[in-house]
Amino acid sequence: MKSQNRRTCALFLAPVALLSILLALGGCRGAAKPSSDATPAPFRTLKPLSTPRPRPTLPSQRVTPTPIPTPTPSPTPSPPPEGDFSWTFPKEDTGEDAEKSYQSGDIRIAINSQKKDGVEYFVADIWVRKIDFLQTAFAKDEFSRKDRERLLKIMERKGAILAISGDFYGARPNGVVIRNGESYRDKPLYDVLALYKNGEMKTFLNDEWDQEAELEKGVQQAWGFGPMLLDKNAMPMTEFSGIEYHRHNPRAAIGYYEPGHYCFVLVDGRRKDSKGMLLAELSSLFHELGCKTAYNLDGGETAILAFEGEFVNIPYKGGRAQTDIIYVGMQESS
Repeated sequence: MKSQNRRTCALFLAPVALLSILLALGGCRGAAKPSSDATPAPFRTLKPLSTPRPRPTLPSQRVTPTPIPTPTPSPTPSPPPEGDFSWTFPKEDTGEDAEKSYQSGDIRIAINSQKKDGVEYFVADIWVRKIDFLQTAFAKDEFSRKDRERLLKIMERKGAILAISGDFYGARPNGVVIRNGESYRDKPLYDVLALYKNGEMKTFLNDEWDQEAELEKGVQQAWGFGPMLLDKNAMPMTEFSGIEYHRHNPRAAIGYYEPGHYCFVLVDGRRKDSKGMLLAELSSLFHELGCKTAYNLDGGETAILAFEGEFVNIPYKGGRAQTDIIYVGMQESS
């Protein structure tokens, strides 16, 4: 039993002893013998860490954005003076496909004819840059019931490009007459047509007309024959005041679209190939043309439309001398 314990103890101590030997041997090899006269190296004094220099404090720099300049708006063009229709005057040639045409920087005229239901009629589409290009003229340049003159002669004297017979005021003692802003007669007989300086056209029943009030509003021309051919809503009419309207006759009439835009209409009649129109038919024609206002002028033998010194229609019996005309043309702007 004792011998067994000794073996166990020997087995336990053998590794321990071996380990001690190995450690001893390692220590002997690595140990350096110190020199008796060697001066020990002095300790190195470490420089203290330098305190970082503070960055200079820069004054606050606020970046002010460069303001974006507000664009200057284009000036609003001033409206043209009263009676100047430059804004609506067409730039294009209105008579490119017309039978007859006159085109300039101030006046555009396109004339076409049509035959329909046994009637031949002519429509002159008119644009003027200024109201001054739509004028009236008396026979012999005088207001007189007695004076008469051929339309072509008046037209030549006035330098007219286009002309149509007027209301033949001289055939009646009454009836409104205003020409080029001057009042000659103020007692209405039939319906009245007024043309204003701003280019508008309006019709009035005879009991609606107040000449003094309309002159204050700028009326330049007024005629007193009639009747009106479109109602206040620009619709065609079948009944008319002040004149016989149940027969076919040669007709002369004027229509209004907008300031600066008008038309003359001439209907040939009392011929085998053109019987003329009833007023109701003439009214319907102006409605089809798109006019806002329309007015009947003196017809029959008086009804004449002329362009550049020649008749456009075939006047009944060659036409007759008359007291007044409506025409387009005068000295034009450069």
